[in-house]
Amino acid sequence: MTKRETALEGAFRYLAFGLSLASQVELPELPRIAEAVEPDVEIRFGAVEASLAGGAPIEPGVTATSDSLLIDYDPARFLVREGREIIVSPKPGGSDRDIRAYLLGSAMGAIFHQRGLLPLHANAIEVGGQAVAFAGPSGAGKSTLAAYFRERGYRVLCDDVCVVSFGSSGEPLAWPGIPRIKLWGDALAAFGRGVGDLERVFDGEDKFSLPLLRDPPKGPIPLARVYVLETTDAGCEPTIRSVTGARAFDAIMSNVYRLEFAAPIGKSGVQFANVVSVLNSTQVFSAERAWGFDIFHAEAEALEQQFEQVRGARRIPPGPLRRGRTTAG
Repeated sequence: MTKRETALEGAFRYLAFGLSLASQVELPELPRIAEAVEPDVEIRFGAVEASLAGGAPIEPGVTATSDSLLIDYDPARFLVREGREIIVSPKPGGSDRDIRAYLLGSAMGAIFHQRGLLPLHANAIEVGGQAVAFAGPSGAGKSTLAAYFRERGYRVLCDDVCVVSFGSSGEPLAWPGIPRIKLWGDALAAFGRGVGDLERVFDGEDKFSLPLLRDPPKGPIPLARVYVLETTDAGCEPTIRSVTGARAFDAIMSNVYRLEFAAPIGKSGVQFANVVSVLNSTQVFSAERAWGFDIFHAEAEALEQQFEQVRGARRIPPGPLRRGRTTAG
């Protein structure tokens, strides 16, 4: 038995973003798989040096070469190699929760770029067998919309990161992500949901992981629409506009998750081509909205009326997100 096989012998097996994972790090956020298939990605503990030979700096704590990316954050160092391996080196005092958050976030983001997949900073729901995604920076309200539409009976495909691959004809396909929604405490309160039994995303942060009890589909579904969330002034009517051409390209490219990883690992051209492929098959909209739970319901309803155009809609019964009546609107 090789060293590699020995390391994998006791590994946890998971499925996420269309990738099979064999991990020495236990990841309770992910669905387990029983079969010992050849993993797409191996995650193991090991020593990781503080510097990457020949690495180009991307941001504080992150350097990259063409085949490796080093992430040096407070709880751990992560060495991500060739789209197939993540080595995790915990630091003294680094909590398991924080290590998992960075592993499933930035480290997996590096895996997606190394494998040539397109990770969008977006959540997505299933509408009539197709994916409708809501993209935007942190704080744009993506996860709150996902929770709202889950209450409305739509299946949540992914939250925060929507990984897109491409079919034999170049059509964009959105994959199921981590079966959870990450919500701030005030958003949970607006849905009438307490936080007492929920895990925090990071230690000391008022953001919580809400499990999705119904499994998303195992395979990908076509990406039909992307709504790019933009902020407008309070008191303005929500506006949804179709965008095309260069503006649509910029809207998608600016919402690629961890786009800064692409150039140092030689994937800028790949992601340029991926975004073009998305635009060939997917409608892109700008959704301007003012933030506030007092107007949230009306703005979400406007979005729903607009994206219902893609529906031959099949809904699933609402899940147990809330305890009591939704108060977000």
